[in-house]
Amino acid sequence: MNNKFLVGFGAVDLTPNKRIYLHGQFYQRLSTHVQSPLLATAMAIRVGDDQAVICSCDLTSIASNLMAEVRDALKKQGLPEQGLDVDKVIITATHTHSSFKYRMDSMESTSSTSVPTEMLPPGFYMIYDEETAEIPADEWGNPVNLEAAGDFSGAGIMTPDESLAWLVERIARAVAEAWQNCKPMTLVSGFGRAPIGMCRRVVYNDGSAKMWGFSNTATFEELEGGNDSGIELIYCIDETDNLAGIVANICCPSQIMEHRLSISSDYWGETRRRLYKRFGTDLKLVGLGGPGGDQCPRDLVRWIDPETKVLDPNINHPKPSHLRADPSMFDESGLRTAGRRIATEIIAIYEELREDRTAWEARVQPAILHHEVDEVQLPLRRVTPEDIAGAKQGIYEYCSKLDRKGINYRDRAALHVHIGILKRAALQEEIDLYGFEGHFLRIGNLAMATNPFELFLNYGNKIRARSVAEQTFLLQLSCGSGGYLPTKKAEEGGHYSAYVTSGYVGHEGGDALVRETLSRFRAIWEEE
Repeated sequence: MNNKFLVGFGAVDLTPNKRIYLHGQFYQRLSTHVQSPLLATAMAIRVGDDQAVICSCDLTSIASNLMAEVRDALKKQGLPEQGLDVDKVIITATHTHSSFKYRMDSMESTSSTSVPTEMLPPGFYMIYDEETAEIPADEWGNPVNLEAAGDFSGAGIMTPDESLAWLVERIARAVAEAWQNCKPMTLVSGFGRAPIGMCRRVVYNDGSAKMWGFSNTATFEELEGGNDSGIELIYCIDETDNLAGIVANICCPSQIMEHRLSISSDYWGETRRRLYKRFGTDLKLVGLGGPGGDQCPRDLVRWIDPETKVLDPNINHPKPSHLRADPSMFDESGLRTAGRRIATEIIAIYEELREDRTAWEARVQPAILHHEVDEVQLPLRRVTPEDIAGAKQGIYEYCSKLDRKGINYRDRAALHVHIGILKRAALQEEIDLYGFEGHFLRIGNLAMATNPFELFLNYGNKIRARSVAEQTFLLQLSCGSGGYLPTKKAEEGGHYSAYVTSGYVGHEGGDALVRETLSRFRAIWEEE
């Protein structure tokens, strides 16, 4: 059987030349420096008449309008005339919280921090001056110098519209480079383990749950879910028998630096740096985030405090930790540890396979590629009349305690659950299904599927356990942004990530997603 795929890579630096507002928190963060470069890394695969391009981006999420504009840019550059099917381009986010805040379509926002005035009590109004102030401030309120200096060659702050244009041009360039550089390659699968992701939801003995919950208390019952230390791997070998690229799928968002003011590709950037030392800087790493909606790079049992204070009230626990375990997974010390663990394992698995010819040959993938793209529809998670009444009352009570009429950024964060309920009430009058662009692939004897959610790990476990493939690569936050998709247990426990306002789809939709993905895989395998 033919074992040669046509594979190409493209990598383009996304790092801005000006300061940016960092995406991912409920409070404003303006970048002060670059901790590690942001990249768009694309891998094109072709076999016969079928194809796929997978582009991993150091971004928080991938909005539908970003997808559309990248595809339009590729069309304008004549890529379809070169054989590229732009509908088979997958763009996926590593989910760093230290990257661009770019313009997203309104449907993509599930944070509910944009508040229509009509949802406020009479006389109250919105203030959005925090992001247009003449003298912007950092998270602590200190003025920020916006002159060109240090890591930023340009003065000022990149606007969300400028950020979108910046990203579109560079992501499209990475995809085009990958497509135009396709050469015969052998794909060799691998599997490793590195302890990166851990459950970030604490359950208490009254049945309630909390993201970043405090566990050093007599009411602590358990962590809500498990974790997955597995790393699904593909090593891409060129015709000179050199390692050209690596695909790695890890079930944990890259958010060690998420509360800091640096631009950072987080643990993927540190992993790249270490792999470059071993294999050279021409190596391409396609980092793929697996189901990790309830995962984080921190141990909530062996809790280690941040090295310096952060603004998130959920992180500032009632009493300092006296424990010794990992270094702080809020800081660069933890970043180095996580990157070392991943890179060391990727290198070790590669070297072990190289030393065992039988094992290597057993992992070589036959040149089979089957790629389906379709709209998947899942039931919209709905709010009840009681939810709506409670939200209206919550907004009224909050506003009645203010000594001003202007609702600022911090107020919007405090009100986001209530506002989100009212927005969902309006949305469910228009639609009852949430549709998204789903990709389902067979690559050799490996399966791959995408979804736009911060998908709780248990759904990924169900898919992987029952998949017909030898290994299954699952890509969350891809080709759209659907918010969190929690389990039934999480919904019952409550709190952020499990609120109805945290995402468009609930556990009924999650179960349907599992069934749909498994059904698609079976159908693809039956065709071969």
